Amino acid sequence: MDRGVRPTRRPMLGVDRQVHLGAVLGREPMQPPEPRRLRARLRRLVPEHIDQPPGLLRDTVGGHAEVDVVESHDARAYGTMSPEIPVTGDPDADRLLAENPFALLVGMLLDQQVPMEWAFKGPATLQARLGGLDASHIADLAPDELDAVFRAKPAVHRFPSAMAKRTHAVARVIVDEYGGDAAAIWRDVPTGAELFDRLRALPGFGDEKAKIFLALLAKRLGVRPDGWETAAAPFSDATPRSVADIDSLETLARVRDWKRTQKARGKGKAE
Repeated sequence: MDRGVRPTRRPMLGVDRQVHLGAVLGREPMQPPEPRRLRARLRRLVPEHIDQPPGLLRDTVGGHAEVDVVESHDARAYGTMSPEIPVTGDPDADRLLAENPFALLVGMLLDQQVPMEWAFKGPATLQARLGGLDASHIADLAPDELDAVFRAKPAVHRFPSAMAKRTHAVARVIVDEYGGDAAAIWRDVPTGAELFDRLRALPGFGDEKAKIFLALLAKRLGVRPDGWETAAAPFSDATPRSVADIDSLETLARVRDWKRTQKARGKGKAE
């Protein structure tokens, strides 16, 4: 145990539980969740019914392997750069994206049918409600428990149940195929094409989302395997198309303006 970090107590959705700060920072495994207490507390906070669009519930993942691994947060996860992703308007939420590879991946997953600021703030909301955020913790939760966390007011996403399922599925893939370490998806990957294939294989990651995340890794975090520009095109160019192009409040404004203009023209981010 890191004896320089003391335990602290804080409320979590009405549940006063002990959370070790070392666990939140990825230094130690987190205390296992208390499913029955969590479920009982959350049930009163969740709306009876939230509509979901068709097609969002199709991704599933098989396998039941359990791996007791805590998310890696070492410098190798982000190449040679000091990451800055000022997208949420909340310094703490932005810092989480920069320091926690799984949080960044979840933010990208949630970036669908909601403003990107809301999507990328989702990981910070999940961390606050769960007392920490890593793939093995999410994978160990029962699907209905994670669903309740997503749906508790304010909801993590416009379509919380659908995105809870996808987040759980992505966590299972990371645990089963990458030892619980999200950064292993891109750490030491030899080519941009292979990195694209790995990202594209994740539940909820279509071609465009995989390309945007690949461009984000390259532009903001210095993860630039051979051929990444081609694999991420057109999001590898200098046009302010996506979250991959945001490194300041000014570039955030430019990306918003560009998206607004494209929408008015009836065009998408890739055009």
